[in-house]
Amino acid sequence: MRLRIVAVFALLVSGVAGCLPAVAQTCPLPSVALALNQSVAAPTGFDQVAFFDVKSGAAVGSPGALSGTPPSFTVNSLVLAQAQAFKNPATHTDNQVQLRWGKAADASAGCLQPFTVSSPPPTPAAGGTTTPAAGTTGTGAAAVNVQDCQSQGLQLRTTIRKQRGLGSKASDDFSLIVFCRDVTAFQIDRDYGVEGDPIYVALYDDGTLLSPHAEIPSCSIEPAGPRIFQSETSLSTTTGGLQSTQPFTVQVLLQRACYDASVEIDLKAQRTDQATQKLADVSRSYVLGQAVRYNATLQVGPLFTNQQPHTFGLSVDSQNVSRILDKGPTGRGPEYVGTLVLYALPRQLASLFGGKPYDGRDILHDQKFADRLGGVLGAGLSNPSKLFVAGLSFEIFSYVNLTAVYSWARLPELSGVNAGDVFTGTVDQIPVQDQWKGKFAFGISVDLRYAAALFNRK
Repeated sequence: MRLRIVAVFALLVSGVAGCLPAVAQTCPLPSVALALNQSVAAPTGFDQVAFFDVKSGAAVGSPGALSGTPPSFTVNSLVLAQAQAFKNPATHTDNQVQLRWGKAADASAGCLQPFTVSSPPPTPAAGGTTTPAAGTTGTGAAAVNVQDCQSQGLQLRTTIRKQRGLGSKASDDFSLIVFCRDVTAFQIDRDYGVEGDPIYVALYDDGTLLSPHAEIPSCSIEPAGPRIFQSETSLSTTTGGLQSTQPFTVQVLLQRACYDASVEIDLKAQRTDQATQKLADVSRSYVLGQAVRYNATLQVGPLFTNQQPHTFGLSVDSQNVSRILDKGPTGRGPEYVGTLVLYALPRQLASLFGGKPYDGRDILHDQKFADRLGGVLGAGLSNPSKLFVAGLSFEIFSYVNLTAVYSWARLPELSGVNAGDVFTGTVDQIPVQDQWKGKFAFGISVDLRYAAALFNRK
């Protein structure tokens, strides 16, 4: 049985190692020229892309979702306008904003790629709408300055952080989606969401849109209860029209927390159609991907201990006298255990005693010491009723944990006799009695849920 467990564990570890992606590119990548309607393919192993400000160390927008094989995005007129704005020497230094390729399964992975813009956005024909300036886009009313939209979004993020009492070194515990009128939408600062974190939806507009509001068609409640889907709509009190002369400002339309892997956010409003002078419906959607939170996980791995069950027999000495023989094993050896590990034990304990409520760990992004330190409860795999463990676990690498536990083992011990004593009975007659013994032990374990998230997440 033990040999089978060893073989299974060896196959598990080798399989996990074999799945690790190999990145052949050398970062940063060579510069790429962005042209209208051009398809830009992702480097091997990467499946995300964003415009990234190397000066501030933050994402400043996304060229769009990647699709196809290999993953790629298409440079449309809006992307080209954004790229033009980032190349404006009055606001950005050379190559201050670059493409940053990333991986959905590993937020720490990233590869920068400078870019150039080979042509400006197309100019409309005579009698058409006003041509947007570099970094702006729009039709009919005042053009939308995408760069100013991002700038005001960052200011709103700072305000929200202050309202939530976040220190300068604390990471955002919310998602902020800003719609630049009905032109585009992007996420401010972090490029991912986490289920249960508040989602702020804001609109950058000058009053052109009439009765703008945000909707989340489906939003699940916390998984501690039943999965009930509900629709959430928030109406803005502002009104506007085509000839608005108000300055562009950002207003929050909606705040909502959803426990879903992805959340669709819809902006809906009306605006005056120039040709007919009638109201026309406008809408734009943004899909926010969210990492799942977990409170605990199952692990499996070896525990290195000398609490091994001994077997006893008989041996005959040189004088032909039968004596009791302890057959061992001796020394330390692996005892395979399955464990339940409670994530972020300090945070969970603090929550129980009146601290900040703990919703669970985002296993891809929560990587602080307190997030990696967990509590352990487990039992032996070969004979669960004879080995129990309890203690601490610390994640030393992704999906690999070091465990320090106190183990209680029910072990067979000689009763009333000792090894080496003369014994005239048979082996089956050797008096043996199970006894509970406790001892500290160390081991390693593989976090199966973490490994599954890394290799299966899209």
